[in-house]
Amino acid sequence: MPLNLESEERPEKDELPFSEENNEILKKFANEKNVVMLALIAPLLPLKISPTSEIYASIRILEEYGIEIFLDEVSKRLPKKSRKDLYLLLHSPGGISSSSYVISKALRKNFQNIITFIPHIAASGATMIAISSNEIIMGEISRLSPIDPTIYTPDKGHQSALAHLRGVAKMRKKFATPSHPWQSSRIEEERQLVKEYGLKNKSEVWKMRTKAKNFADQAKRLTAQKTSQSKKEEGHLLARLYNLGLLQKGEGIDDLLGITIKDILERRLQTIVFKKGLARSINQARQFITHQHIALKNKIVTAPSYLVLVSEEDKVSFIPKSPLANSEHPERVIEKAKPKPKEAKPAKKRGKREKPKKEKIGGKSPEKKEKSAKGESKEQK
Repeated sequence: MPLNLESEERPEKDELPFSEENNEILKKFANEKNVVMLALIAPLLPLKISPTSEIYASIRILEEYGIEIFLDEVSKRLPKKSRKDLYLLLHSPGGISSSSYVISKALRKNFQNIITFIPHIAASGATMIAISSNEIIMGEISRLSPIDPTIYTPDKGHQSALAHLRGVAKMRKKFATPSHPWQSSRIEEERQLVKEYGLKNKSEVWKMRTKAKNFADQAKRLTAQKTSQSKKEEGHLLARLYNLGLLQKGEGIDDLLGITIKDILERRLQTIVFKKGLARSINQARQFITHQHIALKNKIVTAPSYLVLVSEEDKVSFIPKSPLANSEHPERVIEKAKPKPKEAKPAKKRGKREKPKKEKIGGKSPEKKEKSAKGESKEQK
């Protein structure tokens, strides 16, 4: 008994929301296989409801009612023992996850074996219906998608729950700020790090410091625990740090406590680009990355703070289409420092010769002594 459930049409009074298949070939096929055939097909093109907005068909509560009427009609025509198999033709961009769950549960309850045929796409809620079947048959361009639950809000209706989680994650701070804002030693240390590693501001220092602290906290927690799960987590943590180059092979969880903020800053993409000689300065390395000139495994990376794995370090390069890929580009040529010319010693100024000073005897010159002696002789006379 092949039936076609058209989700875009609403049932009128005393009328089923589906129509029986009139194709004699399909009817004959269903009777030979002794199966019930159901088509859940949403129109591919949207419905224009205003000059600026469109709506797409999706799995909602109306589809739940349609499936219920379909099952009632099937139970009237076929006893439950004779309706073992259901061939389901499914094409839908998805919909409300709760409605998809109800439909899947109802179909599983009434049929022992469900085979789902997906000609093109079964996304989100339709994926949930598909994976509830016993077998899925797909073509070359057929595809499923992750199940994306929705959240209902009165102002915007049903929206993706993942979008809400991402919005909350962006609102949360991803680093801890200093507990005391005016510590001269810390401020000077951060200023030196910003200058040495070409950071945008001190928040990047705080992010790296928080990352180092998180590694240390994990090490302390795992050292205190002695369970099989803690050993697995310890192995995963050490493998990650080996891949990042923050620990050497053979070092253990105790060595993790020695990781400093400088160790993490050395693994940033900006630092790697500068040390590989792709930029003349650490600040120019940041500019090349943000301007989409740097590629990692032939994939453009625009985040200077990306932590480069040891296996990826040799694959950091310019993208082939970048003009900077040419080693003779003016921005890449490092000018050698020219030796400063020796400064000539200033010539001594030739001035007038100084007259030799007359010697003073007893604090007075000989001429003054003669005058004073003559004056004394006149007084005596």
